[in-house]
Amino acid sequence: MRRSSLPAGSLTPEKSVSRNVSSNDSIKVYIRCRPLRENETHSAWKIHENQLSEQSEHAFEPFTFDKVYDSDAKTEHIFNEQLNQLTDGVIAGFNASFFCYGQTGSGKTHTMIGTEGDPGALPMMVKKLCESCAASTTCRYQLRASYCEIYNE
Repeated sequence: MRRSSLPAGSLTPEKSVSRNVSSNDSIKVYIRCRPLRENETHSAWKIHENQLSEQSEHAFEPFTFDKVYDSDAKTEHIFNEQLNQLTDGVIAGFNASFFCYGQTGSGKTHTMIGTEGDPGALPMMVKKLCESCAASTTCRYQLRASYCEIYNE
């Protein structure tokens, strides 16, 4: 994203970002568990706060993440809680990345793209970016984005 400032003394996006965005923000790892399929009777995983553990007698130590969302979490909720701040940083001029990783059928495409009635993270981010750029009277924006799906099956 390239930003061109207007006359000196104008309000810049950095001054209007609701969160203290810094280029030193660390990488965050969030987990979103998918709902059970019709042929599944129980989940193999147990969620406790920001930890995910296997539900078996031979379970490993729990895995700890920045946040774990259960299968009932909606993409809009995740966007508002996590990705909205990432988008604010992009408006402020920082580069950002968001990606989904997981096995086939784990919900990556649903999280990223969604459906018309339940939009994914990408449509919500693009909408917010375009609305923020259009609303700005102090800066001109040039947006560049890429989207890549890699399959290794």
